[in-house]
Amino acid sequence: MFFGEFKEKNQDEIVLEEVGYTDILELLAVIYPCAYPITDKNLEVVLKLADRFIMPIIVERCKEVLKTSQKIKRPLKLWLAQKYNFPDLQIEYAKEYKNVDDVKKLKAEPEYGLLDDKTRSLIFDSITS
Repeated sequence: MFFGEFKEKNQDEIVLEEVGYTDILELLAVIYPCAYPITDKNLEVVLKLADRFIMPIIVERCKEVLKTSQKIKRPLKLWLAQKYNFPDLQIEYAKEYKNVDDVKKLKAEPEYGLLDDKTRSLIFDSITS
């Protein structure tokens, strides 16, 4: 957006539509001076913006938080792994579903409706193997 061949390249000001002020502050805080932590509380906002603005280092930091967080619920972890194309985590989280009861609990979660066929297939493979 800022350095490639984009129309915004020569503009002095760029309007960031559909991005809230506090969300941008959260992203900027983790970039500079790089001391503000990415946590389970700000992970979704930072990951969404880092992906949107093509910031692979920040995406990787978010992935580490997703991988190590004990507070983020399993269905949300699975959906974020799917959404942001972390296939290793997607497979790992799908394997955490061991039986039909686990899948029934997952179906009661709002994230279930967001899971694509590939992710659902990974879960099915997990409970049938």
